[in-house]
Amino acid sequence: MSAYSKDLCVITLDGASKLGEVKRRVLHAFLEGIYCFRFVLRHQKRCFEDRVALPKDADEACALEMAEHQFQRFVNTVVRVRL
Repeated sequence: MSAYSKDLCVITLDGASKLGEVKRRVLHAFLEGIYCFRFVLRHQKRCFEDRVALPKDADEACALEMAEHQFQRFVNTVVRVRL
């Protein structure tokens, strides 16, 4: 799920999140002119938050790379929490 404010896109990641969905949301927000993102990671009653701002000269490839990196952080966090 994602929510937009004037200049911030909030993306919530949970167990049902897929990389393709996250990339699509980030790209859509980026194309709308939103460069600031807040990722909320929810897993087993725990919540982690990460904020990312892309530089104004970023392109679509940078936005997609950032989305992929944030999704991988979520996966790694879930793995650590399960241990």
